[in-house]
Amino acid sequence: MTKKSQPKPQSNAERQAAYRARRAETGEGSRLTTMVHPAVTAGLKRLSRHYQITQAEMLLRVVQDAENDVVQGMKSADEKKYYS
Repeated sequence: MTKKSQPKPQSNAERQAAYRARRAETGEGSRLTTMVHPAVTAGLKRLSRHYQITQAEMLLRVVQDAENDVVQGMKSADEKKYYS
């Protein structure tokens, strides 16, 4: 009887890189790396906890709401220009 060789365990960095690659391939998201004011981080955490959603989902809501406010009063040509 022969033993199957076990795959080499991945490091945390390797697992994270593979996870990010899978998400990018499936179109589930893109990586955003930026420094923000601590008040932004705290507010995002509070809001996402309050609505019981992930921080990514909360950020999506905030951006969508802001964009809706911006385009709401635009003329059709201006809206096309905005989204181009």
